[in-house]
Amino acid sequence: MRKGSGIETKLHRMDPNPYLENLLDYAHAPIVIWDHKCRILRFNHAFERLTGLTAQEVIGQTPEILIPEKYRSTAMDQIRSTTKGERWAGVEIPILRKNGDNRIILWNSAPICEEKCIAVVATIAQGLDITERVNAEELLVQAHDELETRVRKRTLELKAAVESLGIERHRLYDVLETLPVYVCLLDKDYRMPFVNRYFREAFGDPKRKRCYDSLFCRSEPCETCETYTVMKTGAPHHWFWTGPNGRDYDIFDYPFTDTDGSSMILEMGIDITERNKAEEERAALASIVEHSEDAIIGKSLDGVIRSWNAGAGKMYGYSASEAIGQHVSVLLPPGADDDPGYILDRIRNGEPVFQHDTVRMRKDGSLIQVSLTVSPIKDRNGVLIGASSIARDISERKMIADTIGKANVYNRSLIESSLDPLVTIAPDGTISDVNAATIRITGYSRGELIGTDFSNYFTEPAKAKAGYIHAFREGTITDYALEIRNRNGHVTPVLYNATVYRDTFGIVIGVFASARDITERKTAEIELRKAHDLLEKRVKERTLELVQSNTQLKEEISQRKVAESLVKKTLSELQAAIESTADGIYVVDRAGKIIRYNQNFASMWKIPDALLQSGNDRRMSAYLRTLVKNPDLFKDSDASFPPKDRETYDMLELKDGRIFERYSKPQKMDTAIIGRVLSYRDVTDRRCAEDKLRASLQEKEILIREIHHRVKNNLQIITGLLDMTRMRTKDNATTEILTDMMMKIKTMAQIHTRLYESKQVDKINMGGQIRDQVADLSNIYGRSGPEIICQVDAEELNLPVDQAIPCALVVNEALSNSFKHAFNGRRDGVLMVSAWLDGGMIHIRVHDDGIGIPTDVDIDRATSLGLKLIRNLVQQLRGTLKIESTEPGTAVNVAFPLSSE
Repeated sequence: MRKGSGIETKLHRMDPNPYLENLLDYAHAPIVIWDHKCRILRFNHAFERLTGLTAQEVIGQTPEILIPEKYRSTAMDQIRSTTKGERWAGVEIPILRKNGDNRIILWNSAPICEEKCIAVVATIAQGLDITERVNAEELLVQAHDELETRVRKRTLELKAAVESLGIERHRLYDVLETLPVYVCLLDKDYRMPFVNRYFREAFGDPKRKRCYDSLFCRSEPCETCETYTVMKTGAPHHWFWTGPNGRDYDIFDYPFTDTDGSSMILEMGIDITERNKAEEERAALASIVEHSEDAIIGKSLDGVIRSWNAGAGKMYGYSASEAIGQHVSVLLPPGADDDPGYILDRIRNGEPVFQHDTVRMRKDGSLIQVSLTVSPIKDRNGVLIGASSIARDISERKMIADTIGKANVYNRSLIESSLDPLVTIAPDGTISDVNAATIRITGYSRGELIGTDFSNYFTEPAKAKAGYIHAFREGTITDYALEIRNRNGHVTPVLYNATVYRDTFGIVIGVFASARDITERKTAEIELRKAHDLLEKRVKERTLELVQSNTQLKEEISQRKVAESLVKKTLSELQAAIESTADGIYVVDRAGKIIRYNQNFASMWKIPDALLQSGNDRRMSAYLRTLVKNPDLFKDSDASFPPKDRETYDMLELKDGRIFERYSKPQKMDTAIIGRVLSYRDVTDRRCAEDKLRASLQEKEILIREIHHRVKNNLQIITGLLDMTRMRTKDNATTEILTDMMMKIKTMAQIHTRLYESKQVDKINMGGQIRDQVADLSNIYGRSGPEIICQVDAEELNLPVDQAIPCALVVNEALSNSFKHAFNGRRDGVLMVSAWLDGGMIHIRVHDDGIGIPTDVDIDRATSLGLKLIRNLVQQLRGTLKIESTEPGTAVNVAFPLSSE
């Protein structure tokens, strides 16, 4: 959508999101927005193509500059009425193009109100170019008038042609019967002498009943009958109607004179129900984004904020009007290390979705921890136009992680400050951790000790191994005597106290051992034994000393108990951390006994307390089986051990509509499986959002194909009408004009046919298109003219729709000129068409071996309609045109860059 810099800010509030803005900007219909003073604020690409004017020539001006002078006053009065809230529905206003041509446009409009919906701040209008239709109607009216004059003069001749006329009427009847819209005739008495098959299937056969009786079971006409407006005004009428079958229709009514001169109405209705539903779906999608609790921000590739939902306003403190238009760096705190430019460069390079944790700054200057996900935004053609970011507040999660980290540091400092050697032993007997006292007593570094066998550092390895095995089996061992051998050979006698420690699920994962150096006590005992006889007299003297030693020993034991208490406290804190996880955790052992579970597991499945306290996994599985739609996911035996030693993942759909992810992992001790850990996560909201998004995308693709199908059908109907008129017309000039019009329209219809039938709804295979055009033109011009051999050498070139239509029209015009003029006076000839891609440029060459261009014709200054049309179409393709005389014949060369859209 084209924007004016001076009034861009006030319109940001009207942009629901970049997806809808892109939809407006790349719509095929021209769209324009003016404010309450009738100044033009925006317009889309289709409007620019219609007028030929750029943003600098239009933005800030009134629509007066776009309207031919003789219609200007009336049209401006109609435009001013929209600033008071009046809506247009099928208002016909001509548009003056930059090149001086007039186009007849049928406009619909709607007011855009301020936030409280009190005052109209702007008007949005969408147009439909009906110039060709009006011109065709005028030609048909002229032909009809001429036919009426001839009928009176040639009554006798027509009697002989009754049979032929019957065939033609039958052919027209067949065409009307196959139309994908309803068609009916109504007379002045409200009867319907004709309805086509589509009407009968939708509303039933009226069987000569009056329309209000057949459709509404009424005994008299409707109070406000839109159709019979035509009878009063004698002019065509366009309106919208919801039929008795509940479907919406776009209605076109035309005055019609029957063969007996009576006035009738020809009505055609197009079903637009699905289009209206698609518009409602787009509005619902915008509402979902707006009411999300996460901050969802859309921005351009240079980092400028384009959309801002309510969640972003709550999280950052900025309103949408304050944020939109600013650079996303406004949310970065000073000295931030994540660069938005780097992230956008990754998006531009097509890298995967970018997700990381970072810090953002609110409007009041406070900081907030967020989990940020950045993903690309593409238009309907797959072209990257921006990026969207989804931010979630993780401040609380970060706080919990910091608390756990501090607790770990605190626990480590307690272990390292102990004067006794402390060591942890894994189930396989290897050392998993040591403190500084252990390093001093063994003479080995921490890296040398960890991962080695615990028993290798004692004078009696077998006794040391038996000690830690006993601790694993019984849960504890006290005052276990061993001798530690230092790497220098020094031996230190110690007493070991050891106890097992467990993970958050209560599973034993190792032994914590504490050694007390008893070297002095050992020496004292040896000395006492040697001097027992000699020092017996001194026993009484030493009694007091021994009592003091015992007191000191009790204090040391008390200190050891305090250290053990701190270890238990640490394990308790780790258990609390497991309880804080959002997943449901459930652990069972090999015997089918419930070892551990967290509160989230019990809450998610709504499990009775008695069942949890029973500790029986078989009963638990039987209960869970009653809650899921597929009970086979919980078998009668070994419910918690699906495959023996593999991790598993599956999805569970509950009867109440919720969906859980289940992740199962074996729990091992050494190489033996001792149990299984299962985690459950509620993904109901995520799956619902994915299903809605997938359904929305599928509906949009179906809608695009349906639009191409209907456009193709309408163009084919117009082509058929022109062909019927052409065959009836004996004037060669009129026949030639109708043929040219018919081929141009048929070319556009072929484009839409290929779009509808192909897997790609935005790409056209120009190789096949060119071959079809050559065949069609050869059939038309080759019936009575010279025998022309057509040769086509066209690569399979896939062009976007915006390039395919003008390219096909250029080929059509060049081929038509060759068929009509190149072989005058000749009985045969050769016509060659080539198309290829070279260096990003599309090249098309139409070459004939005909009579060539006359020497007195200046090609560059020629003003014929055909050459003028070719030049305009090549200019639209941003390409080059070269027409040259060859020996023999003429060659038309066109080159233009292949669009990346």
